[in-house]
Amino acid sequence: MQKEGEVKFFQLFAILEKWDTYDEAQLRKQLKIKTPHQLSNLKRNLYQHILTSLRLIRIKQDLDIQIRELINYAQILYGRGLYLQALRILDKAKTKARDHHQDLLHLEIVEFEKRIESRHITRSTTKRMSGLIEEASKRAKVNSNIVEWSNLKLELQRSFINNGHVRNRKAQEEIAIDYAYCFSSVEVSDLTFFEKVHYHQSQYWLHYLLLDMEKCREVANEWVVLYRKAPKEIDEDVDSYLHALHSLMIAAYYLSDLPTFSATRDQLETFVRQRGKSLNENSRILAFLYTQLAKINHCFISGDLKKSLLLLPKIDAGIKKFQSLLDPHKVHLLYYKIAAIHLANGQPDLCVHYLQPIINAGSHLRDDIIIYARLLLFMAHYEMNNLEVLEYLLASAGRLIQKSKERNRLQKLCLRHFKKLSTAGTYDREKRLREFRAELLPLESAPFLRRAFLYLNVPLWVESLLAKKTMAELSLKKQSV
Repeated sequence: MQKEGEVKFFQLFAILEKWDTYDEAQLRKQLKIKTPHQLSNLKRNLYQHILTSLRLIRIKQDLDIQIRELINYAQILYGRGLYLQALRILDKAKTKARDHHQDLLHLEIVEFEKRIESRHITRSTTKRMSGLIEEASKRAKVNSNIVEWSNLKLELQRSFINNGHVRNRKAQEEIAIDYAYCFSSVEVSDLTFFEKVHYHQSQYWLHYLLLDMEKCREVANEWVVLYRKAPKEIDEDVDSYLHALHSLMIAAYYLSDLPTFSATRDQLETFVRQRGKSLNENSRILAFLYTQLAKINHCFISGDLKKSLLLLPKIDAGIKKFQSLLDPHKVHLLYYKIAAIHLANGQPDLCVHYLQPIINAGSHLRDDIIIYARLLLFMAHYEMNNLEVLEYLLASAGRLIQKSKERNRLQKLCLRHFKKLSTAGTYDREKRLREFRAELLPLESAPFLRRAFLYLNVPLWVESLLAKKTMAELSLKKQSV
């Protein structure tokens, strides 16, 4: 006989499984629950059972769960006074942790072994004791390095989110000097696998912050090669491998290095195609994001912007599918690139449509995405000849740029010439565009504005207006020359 609580437990699961929208009042009515407290307990119980079930489903795929289970078994045996049996289980767990570079778990196991050896007479030899002491010291050093480099990576990421890339040579040199000590006297060949991963990640973020994209490409390639030489380690952290490929493509995109970009994109798509069904939900989301960004960026870097239109329906459908799980900044980035593609193909109305989610968002992770969205919005409305809204668009963009820490010469130049264009008559238009193009020319070679031009290809837009052709047509023509 099932107890009433167990019956309600299954009833709750059956009801929620069928619903698309949660209705607590209806739920209480169907389950005949009188107080919120009863429902809270029932939901908590269901949640625990779901997590337990998911753990059992994933245990064969997740080695860290397997190792932790062995540690838990050892704790149970130890609690029952079966010290030697606990040590045997721990030895098995330690072998798994060592072979698969699970450094934190390895240290936890060694510390557990030391605790047993120090509290109970296990008749272990002096050699065994010395070995544990040495092993604990090595694992502590490994984990200390990993913590230091992961802290450094987070620090550099936060600096980028708050302040963006360096904007001049002086700042670049100062930051490089400030962080040089973090990588001095490091013998990379002596590091464990995941020490190397964290070392490369922190290095990448430093060079990314410094806009040293040649060095970013070199470090990201070492990161990818590290996994390529040890393919079994990919299963230990699939997301890290996906991020390595993505990082290499970002560096190649900034450098317009089409061969490296294309080869890395092929690796990413092959991996996702082969592993797609075995990836967990988080990895599937990253795989979607990185593969779709790679497809869009490939069109930009190759100049085939017309072809990019064929990609958009699938990308748009994927965004809607994963939108609740993607962070808003990533969604805005995809929408911005889709908007830019539509403008490049002579579809300013669709450009405006895809910029609206960015413009209407209450907050943004970084200032640059909303600033470039506002400037791109002006370009789209200008092409549609919506002269009555141009003054308002310039004013709102100007206020954002004035408040931003990341304002740059390209943004200021755009504001100045966009204002001239918005008030120019039909006969003055070409003259204003040529003046704009002349002032853009010296900025295109400025090393600290490279990223700005990738976001906002104003020179190509001006050329398209002068030539009375779409940016996609001109871009393809330039690539074929």
